[in-house]
Formats: sequence, structure tokens, C-alpha cells
Amino acid sequence: MSDIGISGTADELAQRLLQCVGAGTVLITEMLPDKHVVHGYCGPRLPERLRHELPIGYPVCEHTVEMGFPLIVDDAFNHPLLRGNPAVSELGIGSYAGAPVFRRNGRAAGTVCAMLPHIHRWNPEQIESILTASRQAEEILFGDGSTQRWS
Repeated sequence: MSDIGISGTADELAQRLLQCVGAGTVLITEMLPDKHVVHGYCGPRLPERLRHELPIGYPVCEHTVEMGFPLIVDDAFNHPLLRGNPAVSELGIGSYAGAPVFRRNGRAAGTVCAMLPHIHRWNPEQIESILTASRQAEEILFGDGSTQRWS
């Protein structure tokens, strides 16, 4: 995945990432104390009511933000961390690959993630595209030259 630069939007980045990884849905989110704001979205698998804002406790992305490093799950239906998550069961998330997006202060503030409705083994190229997109999302969302803590 080539760099789109800071002139791109979060929706454009989500669309490019979806094309690169062949995912069903791509989200670029920011976690706030009371909700997750969806800054970028591409894909048919997210209900309209969730396309701009996700409630706390709902998205799988919370785990990625809390851990501060990428979360790659080939089988979300049976993964001990995700199998009880309401988004997995309600949206039918079979596989998930997400990377945190950091602010300059080093805190994970959101995610770039790709999801598929079926079990899927994420390959190294797909994972690298998600990592690249997370760095680009830092520039788009925060424009502060953040660096990733886990790289």
C-alpha cells in the first residue's frame, strides 16, 4: 500500500485499504471516553446506525486501543478475547485485523481495522497494509507526526 499523504481523508484511506486487503469492512476510529467516532468507513457490513459512532463496549477495536499494539484474529467467533463481544455476534465478524493509531503523547487513540464475515488467515502483506494505513491515519486524524510504539 503506497502512502496517500496527509491530503487524503479518512474515508479515502479506508477505501484504499479495503482494496489492498480485500476486506469486507474497514474502519478508522477514534476512541473518546463515551464513544468511538468513526472517521473513515468503507464496506457494506456496518449498519447505518453504526457508521458514524460506536458505543463503548461494542467495537472489537477497544481491545486494540487498550493494548496499544496490533490485534490480528483469524477466527473471531472462537477467540477467547472476542467471542463474547456484541459486535462479533451482531455484525458477524469472523476475522479482524487492527492496528492502533497514536497521538504524539504516545497514547493509542483509535484504530485502523479490517474485518471479514468469515474466518480468514491474514497474510503478511495484508497486515503490513493495515500497519501502513495506521501510520497514515495518525497524520490524517491528528497531523502531528506521531510514531507507533509497537514498531
